[in-house]
Amino acid sequence: MTRFTRTEETGEPYSINPKTCTKPSNLLTLAVTHFIMRLLQSIYRHHKSVGGALGRRFFVTSAGAEEYARRNYANNASEYNTVVTSLTSQRRFFLLRDVYDDMMLDGVQPTRDLFHSLIVGTMKGSRLQDTFFFRDQMKANGFLPDVAVYNYLISVCGKCKNSDQAIRIFEEMKKYEVKPNGQTYVCLLNACAAAGQLDPVYAIVRDMTAAGAGLDKFCYAGLITAHTNKIPRADDTATKIIELVEQSKGWSSVETSGNNAENEMMGVSKEELYNLPTAEYVHRRGGFLSRLLTVYHVAFHACAELKDVQAMETLLEMLKKDRKSPDVYIVMQNIRCYLHSGDIDNGHKVFEDYICSEKFPPAELYATLVEGAMFGYTPKGMQLAQDTLVNMNSRNIFLSPRMGSDLLLVAAGEKSGGYTTANYIWDLMQARKITPSLPAVEAYYTGLKDREVPADDPRLVVVSRAYDNLLRGRPGAVRQHQKSKVKTRTITTTCNNSKIADGKPFSRKNCNTGTEQPALSNVTTIAASQSLRRHGMGEKGNPKSCERSERKQRKKKENFFVKETGKTDEEEEEASRVENNLKSNVEEIGEADMIGKEKEVNLMEEGKQEELNEKNSKHSKSKKKQRLLEEAAKADQRGICYLSRIPPHMDPVKLRQILSQYGEIQRIYLAPEDPSTRVLRKRENRKRDGGFQDQGFSEGWVEFTKKGVAKRVANMLNGEQIGGKKRSSFYYDLWNIKYLSKFKWDDLTAEIAYKNAVREQRLALEISAAKRERDFYLSKVDKSRALSSIEERLKKVFGGPQ
Repeated sequence: MTRFTRTEETGEPYSINPKTCTKPSNLLTLAVTHFIMRLLQSIYRHHKSVGGALGRRFFVTSAGAEEYARRNYANNASEYNTVVTSLTSQRRFFLLRDVYDDMMLDGVQPTRDLFHSLIVGTMKGSRLQDTFFFRDQMKANGFLPDVAVYNYLISVCGKCKNSDQAIRIFEEMKKYEVKPNGQTYVCLLNACAAAGQLDPVYAIVRDMTAAGAGLDKFCYAGLITAHTNKIPRADDTATKIIELVEQSKGWSSVETSGNNAENEMMGVSKEELYNLPTAEYVHRRGGFLSRLLTVYHVAFHACAELKDVQAMETLLEMLKKDRKSPDVYIVMQNIRCYLHSGDIDNGHKVFEDYICSEKFPPAELYATLVEGAMFGYTPKGMQLAQDTLVNMNSRNIFLSPRMGSDLLLVAAGEKSGGYTTANYIWDLMQARKITPSLPAVEAYYTGLKDREVPADDPRLVVVSRAYDNLLRGRPGAVRQHQKSKVKTRTITTTCNNSKIADGKPFSRKNCNTGTEQPALSNVTTIAASQSLRRHGMGEKGNPKSCERSERKQRKKKENFFVKETGKTDEEEEEASRVENNLKSNVEEIGEADMIGKEKEVNLMEEGKQEELNEKNSKHSKSKKKQRLLEEAAKADQRGICYLSRIPPHMDPVKLRQILSQYGEIQRIYLAPEDPSTRVLRKRENRKRDGGFQDQGFSEGWVEFTKKGVAKRVANMLNGEQIGGKKRSSFYYDLWNIKYLSKFKWDDLTAEIAYKNAVREQRLALEISAAKRERDFYLSKVDKSRALSSIEERLKKVFGGPQ
């Protein structure tokens, strides 16, 4: 009779025939084989259910091609670029890394424009680590960062108050011979100002003036920010701020260089690039923010941070002397300054004066008054905050999710009182079905628990449920929960699969390995060392204090050998002697087999790894070549239309919205208007436009996915009225559009690069001529001083003229 048993790892059967086991060597081999077989069978039977459960857990996650196509949200670089832009506009910056990982898994080659969009998104979200990750990936894909990317990197360093890293990026630009522009210096200045470092700020100002560049309003704003953020603060900080505001009046309002075209296309304003406090309000309309008062905005914000009412009133008098009226942002800073300094009456008076001026009050103005009134948690202030919220709700002015979360976070810090303000803010947000942010809900939940609210209170139950949902729904929470579950199961499996034989570790490989279960192949690396120690294992799987498992294993082996030996005393002695011999032989054979198997497995793994690397390299080369051919074929199918005139108030977003209804659009580029022409147009249309003008564009290019669509759009729209809503500012304008035959987007970028190079070369020549003129003038001055000193010495030696 032959007994077949299937091995654990290979699944191939092996046989044991008793007829061939007549010699002592065969008997020894039979005993050793039988012992190992019994040991593996006991382990397999004990953990079969756990291994099967884990196997089913990972096996069902494999989806078919149809399911993958249904869940996939992008197929090429252009679609991924659209996804990144959408996430950035939704302020969901934490998902950008996941989008990039999905793109890599799909085998999509990222483009320069896509990397620009990713870096801009991480810059807006102040995610420093993600920004530098995309910078490194951009270099790894063969795209060297240009001036715009370096400006974004310096800007995100300023947002995170990491001025040392910003200076290192500036040095890296010099290393790679990337010529910085004016925006680079201003970004670096504001990055150092955010950290409160005055010496680097003034060094940058000296370099700019030495190069012949004047200081604009953003430079003065950076100087004010540097004095405000300096630690420790000087006693004359307010005086310095007022002096800088006076000096900024000599700066001409006519900007020598407009905003970068790429920044306009990416939706990055100068205020956001330079980290000014008005960055989030720059797109507001209705007189909320006047961009001509940038220096005043930063100065009033600094006075509110310093709680200096006297300096703020001085700035108001200076503003009146300049015959300029304060906008909504300045009113908000006045209210903040009064309330944070403890003057509730004057702060409320400023708010009431603005309400009586028959101007529509924005929600931010109410939120500023409420937040400032809660400063210090005085009874008068808390009552004013609650009355303001009631008045705001009665006028149908509602809080946004961000404002509501900020106010709830502040109101939840009240330690004494009835907690009515926090409860009212929570009720307002619940009435509009808005869930606050996690920090706000956590603070509110903690405040309710500290007040000993009953556990069955309806409010506490709702807040507790919302808090639990936010904890489970935060970014990475589900993934972390699944990892913890797998970690717990893995620790149990690893500890139970490690058996002790004669005081030495006998580790068995995991049962569930293979291509259909990739997560279990590295299951031992997931287990943490501390958890392994609790289960009697060390950091490398060595036994620590598993005495109970040792005793059980030894007892099993003793029972096994007792069953195989005789029944009399002499036979027992003989059996014990045979047992000891068998133990030593088992150890020697087991060690030799394990060493041989390890060498064999290592050699096989090295050979397979080399073959896999060769296959991957060939596959990647062929895939890259095929991708390049596909991109070239797609580029040949695209068509470009030229717009010789761009109507006022038209920007790339609105143009894409209008033209996308005729066909899919790949890219849009609008050339910024000449600054001198823009100034003349402002003067002519000042009365009609109310003194405010958007960024103007002179001409533009639109790239359609198909040539036929571009030709049809040009023939159909040329000379026709733009139309749309009658309230639109370009409703009566006409299209001036033409299809450019045999014209590609590369031709446009080459022309733009050539124009930029010519402009930079002309600028360099002008700067060099100015330096030569300055050096010549300084040399003449030195010569004149030398001659005058010689004459004075001669007069002293020989005396004056007789």
